[in-house]
Amino acid sequence: MLRVEGGDFQCENERCRLRGTVVGNTIEADSGVLWLTGGLRRYVAQPGLAEIELQDALEKMGLNVEMWPNFDAYDLRIMINEEVWAVDVKDWTNPFRLARQAGALRQKPPWDQAFYVFPDERKQQRSDYRRAFENQWQRPPKTKALMRREFLREVRKKLEVS
Repeated sequence: MLRVEGGDFQCENERCRLRGTVVGNTIEADSGVLWLTGGLRRYVAQPGLAEIELQDALEKMGLNVEMWPNFDAYDLRIMINEEVWAVDVKDWTNPFRLARQAGALRQKPPWDQAFYVFPDERKQQRSDYRRAFENQWQRPPKTKALMRREFLREVRKKLEVS
């Protein structure tokens, strides 16, 4: 949120534009809005929204979701048919930079399959986002990279097996 004349705030980031939010909608300053510094907005609050939205979608499927296990070893931990899946949601603009730093997820707590999951909005921004990531990524064993919609499809398939 960006403070504008009169003390109100406006949405100013690319996530709002990608989601179709009209830039210029305001929220009243007295509505309990908190101002985060740029780093917290960019690296904590904004990516955290994608993690929470994924948690909500998985819980609607009837799954128990553990958020940020072992002090954020990864973002979400779910059990599907006796298999533990570790999920790290990554919301980076640049898939090449992300791929260069994306290694194996920590094994504590342990998991059977790991996933890097990207918000679908990244595909709107760059239609080949996942392919661009995978071309630069040194893929660790038992780890996949998927867009959010693709990941949810994998979850549904796994649930149907039970």
